[in-house]
Amino acid sequence: MNQETRDDSVKFIVRQFLHEGLSLVWLLVTIVGFILTVFAIYSWTLKHNPRLLVIAALMATVSAMGLYVVLSESGSSSGSVSD
Repeated sequence: MNQETRDDSVKFIVRQFLHEGLSLVWLLVTIVGFILTVFAIYSWTLKHNPRLLVIAALMATVSAMGLYVVLSESGSSSGSVSD
């Protein structure tokens, strides 16, 4: 195994690790965003504070964006074969 092949292998492994790590981060952002959205809406129903409703809307947006990224990443990598 020459140096260029080894470097390419290391780059490939690092790229795959970063890709999987970012997918995991987006999945965690989605889950936490959803939980915070439900909590903010529940708190708003108890206190009727408009600020909580704005926070819920922002967290729902972040959660939806995270879900979109996770689903698009999983769909794009599932059928790909690289040589």
